[in-house]
Amino acid sequence: MLMAAHTRSWRNAIKPVGTLTRRSEWVRELPKIELHLHLEGAMRPETVRELSVERLGWSGTLEPGWENSYYTYTDFSGFMAQLTPRFPGRADEYGRIARECIEDLAAQGVVYSEMSIDVPVREVGDDSFFWPVFEAMESERRAAQERLPIRINFIAGLMRTLPVEVAIYRTELAIAARDRGIAVVGIDLHGDERLGNTDSFAPAYRLAEANGLGLRAHAGEAVGPESMWSAINALGARRLVHGARAAEDPALVERLRLGDVTLEMCPTSNVRTASVPDLPSHPVRRFYDMGIPVTVNSDDPLPFFTNVERECRLLVDEFGFSRGELMNLMLTAANAAFLPASERQELAELLETSYDPRAREAV
Repeated sequence: MLMAAHTRSWRNAIKPVGTLTRRSEWVRELPKIELHLHLEGAMRPETVRELSVERLGWSGTLEPGWENSYYTYTDFSGFMAQLTPRFPGRADEYGRIARECIEDLAAQGVVYSEMSIDVPVREVGDDSFFWPVFEAMESERRAAQERLPIRINFIAGLMRTLPVEVAIYRTELAIAARDRGIAVVGIDLHGDERLGNTDSFAPAYRLAEANGLGLRAHAGEAVGPESMWSAINALGARRLVHGARAAEDPALVERLRLGDVTLEMCPTSNVRTASVPDLPSHPVRRFYDMGIPVTVNSDDPLPFFTNVERECRLLVDEFGFSRGELMNLMLTAANAAFLPASERQELAELLETSYDPRAREAV
């Protein structure tokens, strides 16, 4: 099936969501924060072609431009079935994609980002792959920060479809990596919400919380508001990835208006996976106007054909966000970052200086 998808005409390729205009070009020059970015979904197409490990039953050569005909999904299940045809399988490959991702972020004016990595552990007790991978990524992170005006931290992803015991072990490894000086600042629960009981992962979250890691979870994407309630109440997560489907529950919307839970919204991603029917239906504008803390992110740039700069520009061109409103989104991201208060304040001061509050309605 995947080989057939690859050989389809380019006319079946997924096109970018929304339309960018010259009106939003000013966004390019401004500093940005991206809190939700999957490293494995941010690979360059040419890097995927060169990876040693092949996935999803696809063997053979990937041609230049393979991504333009490979991605044909129309909903979340289709997206999960495709992902990428090849995946990093060695520590040096993880290091490479980390380096390239940081370079791509810096080129978009990103000054701070927290990359999510699916922790490469499938069984309790087997950390043989974990340490080489995280050490390779940490080495590239440090080198990139020496030469680029950007700061990067890592978030350790826990997979819903693996046993809770594996999630706890992944969390233990994330804590150990942090204690060794690797820049792990939080955990995240990701994967198909329909296939895992959110509440059951509470022990991993309590362990992370007790050891000073930030708490984040995917919720309100493939499943409705009930997933978000569980992430808030059972896991204690104070950052929820996506959350677009909170609009289905007025009580949840009111809960979010309390302001202690930040939504890491991804408009293009949500349209691609049919979490929302189309871009005008996305609640990012409405939630912002209601005072709900929201940020804007790319999620998976490769399969969604986007990046955080494009997502910011969509807010301007499609939702009418002004310069001052975009600054407020970035300040929300700075405030929600898994950083010490002093470092969050430094980010906020950089943003305020760069965006200039006096220009709030100038654009």
